[in-house]
Amino acid sequence: MSKALGALLRTSFEISTARPFGPASSLHLHRAVLDAVIAHQPAKAEKASQVLIDGANEDIEQVLAARRKG
Repeated sequence: MSKALGALLRTSFEISTARPFGPASSLHLHRAVLDAVIAHQPAKAEKASQVLIDGANEDIEQVLAARRKG
């Protein structure tokens, strides 16, 4: 399982860093996860994590769609 998750995270990172302002646009969401964890607010941490995951999914879908066209 760790190899599959590692590959997914690596792919997501490669795609998001290739997009203009990719890392900067998600930085506040990573901070929201951290702040929620520190504050012992699991529901808020989960919500912020889900927003990050959804954004990464959108990035990947857009890149794959562009590759299919190209």
